[in-house]
Amino acid sequence: MIGRFNTDTEALKSRAQINAGKAKHDLEEWMIPLLPPLRSLQVLDLGCGTGKQIFRFAPLVAGEGWILGVDVSKNAVCAVNERARAEELRWVEAAQMPLDDCVQRLAGRHFDLIVSSYAIYYSKDIVALLKGVRSLLTDRGTVFVCGPGKHTNREILDIVNRFIPDSSEKLEPIDDFLGPAEIRDIARSYSKSIVSRLENKILFGSPDGVLSWWNHHNSFVPSVAAGVQEYVNAYFENNETFSLTKNVLGVRFDV
Repeated sequence: MIGRFNTDTEALKSRAQINAGKAKHDLEEWMIPLLPPLRSLQVLDLGCGTGKQIFRFAPLVAGEGWILGVDVSKNAVCAVNERARAEELRWVEAAQMPLDDCVQRLAGRHFDLIVSSYAIYYSKDIVALLKGVRSLLTDRGTVFVCGPGKHTNREILDIVNRFIPDSSEKLEPIDDFLGPAEIRDIARSYSKSIVSRLENKILFGSPDGVLSWWNHHNSFVPSVAAGVQEYVNAYFENNETFSLTKNVLGVRFDV
């Protein structure tokens, strides 16, 4: 875990699968209208994972464009490259590297669009990284990052806090992954910045679905697991679904 965000690879993968399958809104459908037209752009995906955004964007970039994904996980990078070969997407590739090394490692290459979805907080210094990638952009370049927004997961945090007796140990509400002061600081390296938000919902149809998600999240507190399980089971005796708020903050920076 880095700060208030859980970055355990397997936990993230498990939650991402649940989120994608049960989300009210498709994240990529929200993102694409916020980006410049993708046709023939040179795109860099920071923290690409196994390519969720890459393979959604690939048909839109096709032409003279290409996409490079970078990720610290060797397995994730291999998965992207294997799928790209299998689908004959010659304009898609991935490379293994830590986010904080990408500015130096990619020096001399230039991109029209740099994106990072639910990954930029892997960086040791988000602000420094987002300032630094300015040097990798073309003169028409754009950076777009998105991640957890204020009050994400509030419903599950409220339930967990019911069973934590010591007020000093209760879970803090989630805040925006980039605060206003950080956005202003980064924006000084660009001509403008635009903030967008999406209130998404993850709908669970059973107690097992909720509890499985929670067990893979950094809000999981073993000492109160029995109480939370009892509460969730009781909730479903009178309700068909449990709704979990997934607020998304997106920030676009233009050269």
